[in-house]
Amino acid sequence: MLQQCASRSAISGLQALAPCAQHCSWFWLNSSAAGTLQEGVVAVASSVVASDGSCSSQQQQQQQQQQAGVQHRQECTGQQLQQQRGIRQMLPFDSAPKPLPRFRKPSKDGRMNRMVIRIPPQVQVQLQDQAITLTGKAGSTSLKLSFLDPTGLVAWQAHTHDAAAAAAAPGSGSLLLLASPSKRCWRGIQTHIDNAVHGVMQGYLVGITVQGVGYRMEPVSAATTAAALAARGGSSSSSSKASRRIIWEQEAEKTNIAYPHKQPAQAVRLKVGYTRACIFQFPEGVLAFFVKPALMYLYGVDKALVTNTAAAIRAVRKPNAYTGNGVQLVGEVLKLKQRAGSK
Repeated sequence: MLQQCASRSAISGLQALAPCAQHCSWFWLNSSAAGTLQEGVVAVASSVVASDGSCSSQQQQQQQQQQAGVQHRQECTGQQLQQQRGIRQMLPFDSAPKPLPRFRKPSKDGRMNRMVIRIPPQVQVQLQDQAITLTGKAGSTSLKLSFLDPTGLVAWQAHTHDAAAAAAAPGSGSLLLLASPSKRCWRGIQTHIDNAVHGVMQGYLVGITVQGVGYRMEPVSAATTAAALAARGGSSSSSSKASRRIIWEQEAEKTNIAYPHKQPAQAVRLKVGYTRACIFQFPEGVLAFFVKPALMYLYGVDKALVTNTAAAIRAVRKPNAYTGNGVQLVGEVLKLKQRAGSK
C-alpha cells in the first residue's frame, strides 16, 4: 500500500512538471529534453498503472486463496468434531451391519487359540451336518456344534485314523482340532466331549430307591402303558416335559413280578403313598433295570438325559424332611430335621 501511494504521488508530480518544462524558458532543460521528460512521465505512469492492475489481481487471488483455506479448515474442523462426538451417517435398518461379538480378553498378538482333544481308539468320530457323532461299544451319541459353541466362533476339524493305522499304532486315536479367538468355551467343550466318550464306551448308571411303608417300584409293559394313555386321552411321546410323561392310574393293577426283573422296562409304576399309582414313561435312550421292589437302576449313553430322568422320578415323591420317606437316589445323603419338642 505504501508503494502504491508513493508511485501515485510521483506520477502526479511528474505530470505537473511536464507542462512547465515545455513553456517555461528559464527552466534548465530545453524543448527536446522537455519532450523526452514528458514521454518518460507517460511511460512511468503507464507502468505504474499496469503494476497497480497486477497488484489488484494478486490481491484478489490472495483473497480467494484465503477464503478457500478458511472454508477447508471449517470443513476439516466439522469432520473432526463429528468424529469426536461419534456422529455417523444414519443407515437404514436393513442395511445396517450387525455388531461383532466382543471378547473380554482377546489375544494380544492377534493369533487364534488352538486346542487338541484326543479320542480313544475304541471310539469313532465323525464330523458332518454341523454335529459330532461318537460311536463306541455301548452305543452312539451326537453333539450339535451349536450346543457346544453357541457363539459360532470355533473352527472344528476331525483327524480320524483308519483300521490299518489303528492296528499299526494301537495307542493312537482320533483327534479333534479346535481353533477360536477366545478360550472361554474350551472347558465346556472339553467336558461335554469327555462325557460323550465315557457314555459311548461304558454308559451311565444311576440308582433309585424308595423308602416307606408299602413303597415299591414295578416295571410296566408297553401294552399297559398304551392302555393308560388311551384312558387319559393323550400321548406323551411328542413332548419332552417330565409332567407329560406321568400317568395316574384310576385303578391299581394287581401284578406278580419276580425280582430281579430279567428284561429292561420302558416305564415304571410308582407306589409311593398316594391314593393312585403313578406310571412314569422313560424317554428314548434310557432303560430301567429292577433289582428289588425298592431298588431300580437307570442306564443310558447320554449323561444329561439319565440324570434328568432320575431327578424327574425323584420329584414325584421327594424325601420327607423329618422321616426320609420318599424317592431317593442311591448314595444321596439326607440331613433330617428334628421335630419340635423331641430330645
